[in-house]
Amino acid sequence: MYRQNQQTSSRSGGQDVNIRPPKPPERPLVPYMRFSRKMWPKVRNENPDSPLWDIGKMIGQLWRDAPDNEKAVYQQDYEAEKVEYEKAMKAYQNSPAYQQYLAARNRSKIAQANEKSVGGRKGTQDASNVTGVIIQPVDDEDPYELTGKRLSAIRFDRNNRLMSELFAPNYLPDTRSLVPQQRIDQLRKQGQSLTLHQQKLNDELKRLEDNFNQRKHAVESTSEVFNANMKKVCEEKPQALTEANYNNLVAEWETTILKNYEEFKKQQQAIRARQEAERLETPVLYSLTCGNASPGDTGPGFQRPPVAEQNNEMPQMNKHEQMQADTKNSETCEKMDTDENQHNEEMKADNTENIGA
Repeated sequence: MYRQNQQTSSRSGGQDVNIRPPKPPERPLVPYMRFSRKMWPKVRNENPDSPLWDIGKMIGQLWRDAPDNEKAVYQQDYEAEKVEYEKAMKAYQNSPAYQQYLAARNRSKIAQANEKSVGGRKGTQDASNVTGVIIQPVDDEDPYELTGKRLSAIRFDRNNRLMSELFAPNYLPDTRSLVPQQRIDQLRKQGQSLTLHQQKLNDELKRLEDNFNQRKHAVESTSEVFNANMKKVCEEKPQALTEANYNNLVAEWETTILKNYEEFKKQQQAIRARQEAERLETPVLYSLTCGNASPGDTGPGFQRPPVAEQNNEMPQMNKHEQMQADTKNSETCEKMDTDENQHNEEMKADNTENIGA
């Protein structure tokens, strides 16, 4: 009889366990959990071989290093959802389903209290009737009945197995990280070829640097010579031309020109004297070559008379013709001297430029 009462009480306890409240609204995530949910895929992809606890440490470090303004964004989202959660919680507590749950729970508690009080009184009456014998209750629950304790134990074991698998130091290696020997040999050959290519590039770079240094040295030496010449030219530049210097130059050149003119006249007189002497010494030869022209009359308008006329007629020139011939001869000689002087001045200018360069 007592065992039947024990089984009935366990079933009532099972009915109490089966009473479930309606699903409440979900709590809002704290700022750190929001940051962790956002950063988890990124950190997982960047560190595919790291265990879960290391990823958690990395995310925690990122959260500690995050600036305050970024944390404030997550905090504001949390506060906003928290206000919505409080409103939903008030509506949930005032809902008919939750009120029915509270009423059923109260009835169950009252029923359990009544059963305990009735069972206690009955036990004391039986114990008083039976003298010297006390019967202990036997806990013989149905092994196949899924009670609250048994369900909690099953979940606890499952969670422990899962955590031990997750936090175990041993894990299977990733096949993508395994490199075959053929691939290693190929990469080694590529490394050697890249080393040789780099050495060639270094040699080429060194050669280019040597050529550049040589050209730079040549340019610098040429620049130094040019600067020295420029400095010398700047130091030797003529002074500013004043009126007094101009007058001195004019007087100097007038003297030079007059002197040259006197020398030119002397040269012309010497030429004429020589031609006159030749004419007097060899009159026949002179008449054959020059005819009746005076000495020095060999200009572009000169025409040699025929030989018969030269032999038969020897006309004499008057003073006017003689002066014209002298003037023409003087102009010819003057032109030749001018051309020669101009040529000499051009040669001197070229020599001066070559010396300056």
